[in-house]
Amino acid sequence: METPLQRLEYSLHSWIAFLVLPLFALANAGLTLEGLNFSTALRESVTLGIVLGLMLGKPLGIISFTYLAHKVLKSPLPPGVTWSHIAGAGVLAGIGFTMSLFMVTLSFSSPQATELSKLGIIMGSVASAACGLIVLSVTARQRKPASRFR
Repeated sequence: METPLQRLEYSLHSWIAFLVLPLFALANAGLTLEGLNFSTALRESVTLGIVLGLMLGKPLGIISFTYLAHKVLKSPLPPGVTWSHIAGAGVLAGIGFTMSLFMVTLSFSSPQATELSKLGIIMGSVASAACGLIVLSVTARQRKPASRFR
């Protein structure tokens, strides 16, 4: 039996998880776009380094250490998990921008470097989300449904 409050909670969950929380996080990032030139910002080493770190560094680290654990420690992948899944999870790891935003506030004293870093974090997170979605959707299409009765 489901109470009216539980029904309301379940009906709002998707809206909150996929719209309200991301907008809240974006609003709290504190990035001001006024006077910001995107083409110039992308050529800055701070912005480029953060975007590449989120899009390439995190997946590379996750795939590498998973492979190392698999080979050195002889730990098997969980049932049903392929290396494509590990790659997709690695790419999706670039989304985590809340801790990155926190680290920016501790790392840079220059307001310009802080703004460029925030832009890099948001761009890297959005690009990681899009790439992760593509990797995992391609993986899901390639995978044939297993028969229950063998």
